Amino acid sequence: MQEKSDKKRILIACSMIEDEINAMLERGGAGPGNIVWMERGYHEDPDNLRRVLQEEIDKAAGRGFTEILLAYGLCGNGTAGLVSDKAEIVIPRYDDCVNMMLCAGRENQGRRF
Repeated sequence: MQEKSDKKRILIACSMIEDEINAMLERGGAGPGNIVWMERGYHEDPDNLRRVLQEEIDKAAGRGFTEILLAYGLCGNGTAGLVSDKAEIVIPRYDDCVNMMLCAGRENQGRRF
């Protein structure tokens, strides 16, 4: 028997992989839930990507989310150094979104901060 989680979750994801994420959610029987779709153009400037992701993380934590799932890879170090003192951040161990879609195995285990 699986125990019910008391975590309030939100997914912050790159819109480049929106179709894949929605297909996965439909197959898993999950509704759209709490998802923030980020523009794919942020990848062009990793420092800007980090800034806008940190802003979204801070907003989500301020809204009471206790677990923030990021559908991003390292993305040119654009996700390096993201933090929250109010929520756990979970991010897959991939260099970028393309590898996330193409690779399977140990690399797909989430990293918890």
